[in-house]
Amino acid sequence: MSEYFLKKFKRLSFLALIIILLGADSLSGKDAPYPEHLSRARLLFNQGQYKKAIAEYKKAEKNISAAKEAILNLAIIHKNLRQYPQAIKYYRKLLSLEPNKIVYLNLGEVYYLKAMPDMAIKSFKAALKMGQGGGLIYFWLGKCFAEKADLENARHYYQKAVEIDGAIVLAHLELGRLYAKKKMWSNAQKEFEKTKELDPSIRDVYPALAASYFNQAKYELALKTFRKVRSVDPDDLKIKSYIEKIYRVAGKDLKKKLAKKERKRIAASLAKKVLPKKLKAAPIVRVLIGKTGRHLRFKWGSNFSIREKNSAKTLFQGQENKLYRLVCKKRKILLFSDEKKIREFGPQIRICAEAPAATILIFDVGFGEGQYWASKTDRLYRGKIELTAVSEDYLKIINVLNLEEYLYGVLPSEMPSSWPAEALKAQTIAARSEAYIKLGRHKAEGFDYCADVHCQAYGGVNVETRATCSAVDKTSGLVAVYAGKPVDAVYSNSCGGHTQDNIFSQGKAVSYLKGRVDTIQPVGFFFPLSPLELEDWLWGEDIPVNCNSDFLSRRSNFRWMRYYPIKKLEILINKKMKTGKLLAINILERNSSAHIKRIEIIGTKGRFIVNKELKIRRLLGNLRSSMFNIDVKLDKKGQPEAFLFYGGGWGHAVGMCQVGAASLAQKGYSYAQILKFYYHGIEIEKKY
Repeated sequence: MSEYFLKKFKRLSFLALIIILLGADSLSGKDAPYPEHLSRARLLFNQGQYKKAIAEYKKAEKNISAAKEAILNLAIIHKNLRQYPQAIKYYRKLLSLEPNKIVYLNLGEVYYLKAMPDMAIKSFKAALKMGQGGGLIYFWLGKCFAEKADLENARHYYQKAVEIDGAIVLAHLELGRLYAKKKMWSNAQKEFEKTKELDPSIRDVYPALAASYFNQAKYELALKTFRKVRSVDPDDLKIKSYIEKIYRVAGKDLKKKLAKKERKRIAASLAKKVLPKKLKAAPIVRVLIGKTGRHLRFKWGSNFSIREKNSAKTLFQGQENKLYRLVCKKRKILLFSDEKKIREFGPQIRICAEAPAATILIFDVGFGEGQYWASKTDRLYRGKIELTAVSEDYLKIINVLNLEEYLYGVLPSEMPSSWPAEALKAQTIAARSEAYIKLGRHKAEGFDYCADVHCQAYGGVNVETRATCSAVDKTSGLVAVYAGKPVDAVYSNSCGGHTQDNIFSQGKAVSYLKGRVDTIQPVGFFFPLSPLELEDWLWGEDIPVNCNSDFLSRRSNFRWMRYYPIKKLEILINKKMKTGKLLAINILERNSSAHIKRIEIIGTKGRFIVNKELKIRRLLGNLRSSMFNIDVKLDKKGQPEAFLFYGGGWGHAVGMCQVGAASLAQKGYSYAQILKFYYHGIEIEKKY
C-alpha cells in the first residue's frame, strides 16, 4: 500500500500503515523474485497451504535485506496458526529494525493470547508512549488486567476504550459484566443496553440484561427479555427456570398486571382495510406466514366466511373485528368465540373476507426462530388465509395473495423505508426477481415461500409504508434478466466491502453473480488478500467502500467481533455437531473475496470438515458473516481458553449489498445502475 493511498484516504488504522511507517523498500520491486514470492504466498495462504506460504515468505525475507513486508506477513500468519513464539520472534525482529507503535500494539495482542499479560501490558504501553491512538488498545489493556484479576484497572481501561470509541461493543459488554460482578445493577444494565444497541446479534447480552433487570426488581422487563432469549433458544432450561423464578418472586400481582395488559391489547387491536393491488397478470403466491402453535386468535376487517379448502361452500360466516380463536385438536380445527366452541371443521379450511380491502389480524405470530430477532408479534395480512391441522399442536397458516401485494410486505422487511427511493426500487426488483424465479420453492410442503430470510422476510401489512409501496408500484412487473431469463437476484445486508461469487447450488458458477469490491474507486487492497492485508481489511473501520456507512447502518454490520470462552463455544458447536470437547478450529480455505470456504473443527470425537457458508456461521454461534478470522486465547498450560472472531459484513455477500445499494443511491445512481453494479451483465425487463 502506497503513501498516496494513506494521504488520499487518511488510513490511520492498523497493519497496512506499518509498511509506510517502516519504509517502502519492500515495495520497490528492485529484486524481481521478491514480489513473486509475495504473490505466490498470498495465493497459498488463501488456499490454506500455510506451510508453503510460510516458505515463500521466508524466501522473500532472505531475498532482500530488511524485508519488512515479508517479516510482517510471517508474524501474522504464525499468529493465525497459534504459533505465538514464532510470531513474537518476527515482531521483535521488526522492532529491532525500527521501533514502531503498531508493531508494539500487535505484539501486545500476541502476548495476551499467549497468556503473558505482563508482557502484553508492557508492549501496549510502549505503543501508547509512541503515540498509538484509538480505543482498541485500551480494550486489550482491559483484557490483560482482567486476566490478572485486577478488576479495577480492567474497568478503568474498558471505560477509557468506550470514551475514545463508543462503538467498541465488547468493551461495553465487559464493563457490564464487571458491574454485574460488583452487583452494580444499574451500571450493568446501562452497559448491556448499549451492547444490545450497538450489536443486537450478540446473544450473550440478553440473559445478562434480563438478570440486571431482575436484580433491580424490574420484573416485567426481565420477563420480556428472558422470553426473548427463550424464543431464540427454546431448549435453554436455565431460562425456563428464570421465568418461573420471576413469577415466584413477583407473585400474583405481575400475572394480573400482564393479563390485564393482554386483554386491553386484544380489545384495542383491530383489523383494517387497505387499498388492494389488483394486477391480473401478477402470479398468485402462497406464503407460510409463521407459527402460532395449536391456537390461532384473529380478527378480520370485514365480515368473512370459512370454507373447506377446495370448496366454495360456506361453513361459517364471521363478523367484522370480532375476536375468534381456532384450535387444532386431533387433526380437526375447532372454532371458538367468547371462549365458547361454536363450530368444528376438518383438517383444512380457507378463510375469505367479504370486502377485498379487508385484512386479517393474527395475534402472536412467531418469526425468526433461532435468530437473535426471534419474537412474536401481531400481524395484518392481505388476501386469503388457508389453515391446515398438521399435527396435534401445529396449525400451518398460509397467506394467499398476488406477488405485488406480497412485495408490499417484503420490501420494508428487507430494507428500511427511510433509505433513498432508488435503493428501494433496486431492492424491489431484486426481491421480485428472486420471488419470480423461486415460485414453488416449497411446493412439496404446500406453499411457495416461507416468511423468513430462507426465502425473503415478509411482515405483512404492518410494515408497509408509503415509500415502500410506491417503490413496488413504480417498478410493477419489472425483473432482472440475464440472457433473456429472470435471475436469482440474491442479496444480503452488508458484503463487508467485497461481494463473493455464487456459493449456492454447490457453488456452481453463475455469470451474473461475480464477486467484486464494493466501490467504483480503488481501495488499495488486492484480492485475494495476504495475511497482512486480511488483518488490515478486517480491523479497518475507515475503508472507503459503499457499505461502510455509519449514516445508513450500524458499524457492527460492517465490522464486528465475538469473544467466546471455550466452554460456551463447545456448547454452541455440540448443539449442531457432536464434536466433544473442543480442541481447535482451523480455517482451511478462503474464497478470493476473503470469505471462508471451509473450516475444520477438531474435538475429542474426531475431525469435522464444514464447507457451507451458512452452516459455518450457525455452527460458530450465528456469526454475522463468513468473512472473518480467529484469534485463540491460550491458558498458562498452552491450551485453548477462548476464541476471538473478528470479521466483516452481515449475510452471505452474494449479489446485491443492501447498504452498498443505498450508498450508491445517495451518490445519485439510479435503480438500474445499482442493479447492474451488483449483477454482472443483467438487463431490466417487464414480465407482467
